[in-house]
Amino acid sequence: MKNIIFVFIILFIGAMALSACGKGTAKMTLAVSFSGSGKTVLKSDSMVRSIVQQLSTSTPCTPGATKDNPGTTAGLDCDGDGGVVAYQTPTSYIIAFKSLYLDSGTEKLYLIKFDSLDKITSDGVKSFTSLSTSVDVPVPTEMSSFSPKKVGFEIYYFQLKLKIYGQEKEIRIYMSDDDFSSEGSKGHHQGDITYFDDSGIEHWARGGYNWFSEPTTTLARGEFANGVAGQDPETGHKRGMFGDASFWNGSTFAQGATKDYFVSEDDLPSSEKAITVTFDISNTWFYENFNDTYPSSFDPCQGSSLEACGGEWAPLLPTISVNN
Repeated sequence: MKNIIFVFIILFIGAMALSACGKGTAKMTLAVSFSGSGKTVLKSDSMVRSIVQQLSTSTPCTPGATKDNPGTTAGLDCDGDGGVVAYQTPTSYIIAFKSLYLDSGTEKLYLIKFDSLDKITSDGVKSFTSLSTSVDVPVPTEMSSFSPKKVGFEIYYFQLKLKIYGQEKEIRIYMSDDDFSSEGSKGHHQGDITYFDDSGIEHWARGGYNWFSEPTTTLARGEFANGVAGQDPETGHKRGMFGDASFWNGSTFAQGATKDYFVSEDDLPSSEKAITVTFDISNTWFYENFNDTYPSSFDPCQGSSLEACGGEWAPLLPTISVNN
């Protein structure tokens, strides 16, 4: 099947609000909503602020189109292969931070920081659902004398719940590589997509087939987990189904042979301490729906619809706005 062609998903509308609270104290809140309209596509470059473009949600087919593209109006079949453009909004979302920080230009103030990926605890893993839409992140007292210019983070993985093959299923997308001894030798490469079975055991998605087939085979990473992004030239690790080479080869990921973290930074409009970063995730999973077995469901390589293995699919970067 065709691989994801766009990268980096913070799949929620959210607000990171940082506000002064009394003498030398501050509070950061992550708040989420699961509705909205904006979405963006990640382009090939190093930092989020310079690599996104706004997507219309109602773009007609381009005459002579040979594939369906994100942003096209839902229900259209631009390439005539029987699969119509469709979108899903995740029903739950988890983001695992290796770090979350504010940057003054000369120093960083960390709100979350772990030495390696295998050291991340529950303090770095933030979960959101429609019934639990906010969490507080403690802010150091040094914030009272700190003048941030940027907000940045290193992401280990995103975990989201979607309707796949007619059932709600959690999948995980690895944005950082933990297949180094210094990171715990866990075997995941950048772009890997995994899922969790009914017993909570993690499996790699079986690319080119029904993702959830052959559960004993997919307990370990195999060639089926590889995507179109190829092999990392520094680490030698083959990348997963998420992303393409033009993205993963960006300068941000040129970190040497022994680490590969997903890093993103965004400028703050001013040095004020009341900061809000807003994310919009509605309809941020794009795919072609062949409707052969499970309507309104993402069904890669499902059943008799062989075209589904060639169907386009992509998580979409939400619109990100920063105000302070």
